[in-house]
Amino acid sequence: MPYKITRFKPEHLDLIEPRKELKADLDYVKAHPEYKTMYTTEMITNTLWHDDTPIMIYGLQSNGLGTYTVFVIAHKDLHKHKFATVKAIYKYYHEYVMNDLRRFEAYVNLDDLTALRFAKWFGFAIIGIRHQASVSGHDQAILERLQRKS
Repeated sequence: MPYKITRFKPEHLDLIEPRKELKADLDYVKAHPEYKTMYTTEMITNTLWHDDTPIMIYGLQSNGLGTYTVFVIAHKDLHKHKFATVKAIYKYYHEYVMNDLRRFEAYVNLDDLTALRFAKWFGFAIIGIRHQASVSGHDQAILERLQRKS
């Protein structure tokens, strides 16, 4: 099996070749050590690998009261690994947040149509816009996914 999931280490940021839409965000994270600390000590952050290539760095940050903010740093060829990506995300969900979850939040640049499509596929809806909120100054969609009550 060429796929594996490991806990995130800061050096993974130097190994991932991001989608062009995420390059400015990745450069910003690399330049600010507090993100490396947050990803390794305050959050459960994982890296999905294909062979020796990191294809996705991902995790959730708890905002309290069952609300989590999703983040993903995606490799430029992540679209070639859809099944493994979906499987990794659902595995993470079942291991770390399932019983506490009420809602997910995510922020995606409005011009990143691929990421918006992916988020909508996972059940996210756009509920607003954060103007000039991205690292590059672009507008971002505020996305939300509510957990269904059982």
